[in-house]
Amino acid sequence: MRHTTVAVIGHIDHGKTSLVKALTGIETDTLKAEKARGLSIELGFAHLRQSDRYVHLIDTPGHADFVRMTASGVSGADKVLLVVSAVDGIQPQTRDHIRIARLFGISSAIVAITKSDLVGAKSVDQLRQDVSNFLAENNFELVAIEACSSSTNEGVSALASALFERSQSLSLTPDLKGFFLPIDRVFSVSGVGTVVTGTLRGQALHTGQVVAIGPDGFEAHIRGLQVCGVPQEMAAIGARVAVNLRDVDLNQISRGHVLRTPDLYPASDRFDVAFSNDPPLKHMEQVILLHGTAHAPARVRLYPTPGHTSRFGQIEASTKQTAYPGQRFVLRRPASGETIAGGTILDPNATLITRNKPAHVTLLGAIKSGAPSAIAHALAARDKGAVDVSVLDRVSDLNSVLIDSAFEQTPTGSIFRRTEIQAVESKLQSLLESHHTDRPLRPSIPIEEIKTVMRPTSEDLLAHALHRLSETGRVRREKSGFALPQHDPIAAMTEDQKRAHQMLETRLRNMALRPATLFENPSRDQTDSIALLIWQGRAVALYNHSLKQTLLLHQDVIKTAQRSLKAEYGDGTLFTTGQARALLETNRKTIVPLLEHFDQVGVTVRSGDKRAVRI
Repeated sequence: MRHTTVAVIGHIDHGKTSLVKALTGIETDTLKAEKARGLSIELGFAHLRQSDRYVHLIDTPGHADFVRMTASGVSGADKVLLVVSAVDGIQPQTRDHIRIARLFGISSAIVAITKSDLVGAKSVDQLRQDVSNFLAENNFELVAIEACSSSTNEGVSALASALFERSQSLSLTPDLKGFFLPIDRVFSVSGVGTVVTGTLRGQALHTGQVVAIGPDGFEAHIRGLQVCGVPQEMAAIGARVAVNLRDVDLNQISRGHVLRTPDLYPASDRFDVAFSNDPPLKHMEQVILLHGTAHAPARVRLYPTPGHTSRFGQIEASTKQTAYPGQRFVLRRPASGETIAGGTILDPNATLITRNKPAHVTLLGAIKSGAPSAIAHALAARDKGAVDVSVLDRVSDLNSVLIDSAFEQTPTGSIFRRTEIQAVESKLQSLLESHHTDRPLRPSIPIEEIKTVMRPTSEDLLAHALHRLSETGRVRREKSGFALPQHDPIAAMTEDQKRAHQMLETRLRNMALRPATLFENPSRDQTDSIALLIWQGRAVALYNHSLKQTLLLHQDVIKTAQRSLKAEYGDGTLFTTGQARALLETNRKTIVPLLEHFDQVGVTVRSGDKRAVRI
């Protein structure tokens, strides 16, 4: 089946509902209030069928007070059927409805001149010309125009034919990864349960399928489906569908909610958007956001756009909303009800941008263009070489970027641009070369120091570059950091440095378990020599957590202490920290980190406040 949805729009009392009934035989004004007042308040739904083609009609209210309801109907349509009374001609809501339709991305209209039996042929001809000029002024294509009368049925058949012949088109909805159904009605059927209706976007729906219901995202099963009142096992894209939900209370759902694929299109209170025109908006202006069947108070942040050729912004809604990339929206002023802007949602799960806004605007321009590679490059430019996978997967085609030679994916799933990876690798190698030249005794550069020097490179990109350099042998990974593979601190030592290094080791050994203050604030040369002793395995750095101090002990001293503990408590006798301190003739500052070291290397095992020597 092929489905096209047409919103029936126009000024109040121009005969929209009567025309829909004449076309389909379906009365769309079903509420008592609608019948009593003689005007549409809610959306009405009807359909025409011809062979395997459906034209779904959404009858929208014509009164200015119900324009939000009209917008909900238009948001789910592919085309509009503009109804203009031959008696009254173009009126304010005719103009407002066409403006709303244009902002929702609809660019063609079929026109019905109603009540044609009440005026002469000249008046109808003049109105044809007026409507044609009016649509042209609003950048609308006039695909068909028919004069008709719901009273006499004159022109109704011709209009129905035009709807089939001229309204068949692909849906305006971009390709979606899952299904997306904005809910426009919620009701309960005795013996059946909760039913919701809407125009299906994205992929097909099937009975038994699990759906998430937005914005909360709670899940439910589809008990049954109907398309145009006929039970179906499957509903296709573009269909007007009624969905019977299993075990869902009526008060859990309302108009404006969405049925969506679980794990796709989560709710958010921020949308990055592209405006379809240069809107008369102020930064941080309060507006009413209309999208899908939902509406909410919101405010607009405008991003600076050079030349204003394509303005971008961010809409912050008062409550969480559910949307998809490419969905259209309309903004209205709260007080006047004036329709002021519209456009396309680029990222329905945007984050607040406070820095590097020009790069973010470039990204939004790339998203608007739709080219996956351009989006990935813009993300990399904004985020220092890293491609935000979550954003890319949300707004574009991740797979096409993964096969692009300009990008590389890490084993952890991150994506980086190769030019940035290579630049960071080159910078790292230069850093190590200059460091080894400046401080030849130092075996390596600690990773924390590398991170500091390499700022503002992202840690993920830095880690990936170091991984690549290590895997290819261009950098040597050490326990304490990284070095060039050819760097040999022992071979680089002069005779004077060797003597100083030996003296330092002798002093360290002689300090035994009472390290002096000399090693608490060492000079740069001493620091390098200490790092070399640790690298050689001749010294061990111990950290006292309570005092936040690092102590340095010679490995021979540690081995002597280990032998003493085994000699005294090797029979399995438990001992306290105080007993160990007394045996080894040291202080608490040293004994605590020393025993913790023994615990870590398996010399001792702790049990409460006591320890035992492992046999």
